[in-house]
Amino acid sequence: MMKPCTLLVVDDDVDDHELISQVVATIHTNCRIIFAINGLQALSLLADKTIAIDIILLDLNMPVMNGVEFLQIRKEQALQQQLPVFVHSTTIDPFMESMLKDLGVCEILSKGISIEELKANLQKVFDACVQQS
Repeated sequence: MMKPCTLLVVDDDVDDHELISQVVATIHTNCRIIFAINGLQALSLLADKTIAIDIILLDLNMPVMNGVEFLQIRKEQALQQQLPVFVHSTTIDPFMESMLKDLGVCEILSKGISIEELKANLQKVFDACVQQS
């Protein structure tokens, strides 16, 4: 049995929320998923000491506060820096990839792929969560 894990998914697309929830249920039965629809909501959740988050899955393109802004403020405020962050986005150019790594991103995962690829990507996320413990 896998250890309990809390995944923070930061993404404004509710269809992605549903898809991620369905796939996570097939690979980690002891996972709590918390959703934030933008970076501002995610920062608020990270600052809440009553919520224990283990890992972050982050989209980049969101209203109010995008993923890069979230990462910059998180780094400036030294907010939960120990948490692994995986970016889940449609397109990343080499400059953006370098910047994301500098902001502490573990890995960049492709979005808009098949269910099988999404499952493999989410398995990487949970493998990182296990290694962290």
